[in-house]
Amino acid sequence: MSKGPGRIQRAIIALFESEPQSRMTVPQIAARAYPGAFIGKSETEAVRRALQGIAPEIGLTRCRIARPDGQGWHHVYGRAA
Repeated sequence: MSKGPGRIQRAIIALFESEPQSRMTVPQIAARAYPGAFIGKSETEAVRRALQGIAPEIGLTRCRIARPDGQGWHHVYGRAA
């Protein structure tokens, strides 16, 4: 087993501790967790897997909202109000 949260998990925890009212999509969180790096599928999948593990522990909820262009929907993570 691991000895604690990994680098991405620590970045996500720090992000939502510094901005508790933020609501972000997985690509937006990935851009913050990997500053200055190209955000591709592997980075967004790493963030998605990290969120699945730590979201309940740090009080994050996931909700589905419509895209602004009206073409489907996406998930947004944030703390419950």
